[in-house]
Amino acid sequence: MFLFTTSKTNASILGYSCVSSLTHKGMYGILYAYTPEAFAAPHRGTGDALCSALNRIGGFIAPLIKIATTPKNGGVSANAANGPVFVSAALFMVAVILTLLLPIETAGRDAL
Repeated sequence: MFLFTTSKTNASILGYSCVSSLTHKGMYGILYAYTPEAFAAPHRGTGDALCSALNRIGGFIAPLIKIATTPKNGGVSANAANGPVFVSAALFMVAVILTLLLPIETAGRDAL
């Protein structure tokens, strides 16, 4: 995601978007295969509901932030354009660190 800030052509934007989408889809595949074995059903349900709620809130607020940060002349400063990318990428890095703290092997063990 950090590479999006260096994009100069449509081809680089497309390439970075494809790589980002591929890694996100891989993350969801691992998440949905791992969590049923690592977490009990009530915890999974609560976590899923919280993630869904935050996703919807973010999806609702993102256009409002874009409207609020776009100057009246329609131009976009570099800081306004790159800020959300850096915030999103930083949050993904935090998620990676938190994921590394989860137990690795789930075979033959009870859920947390």
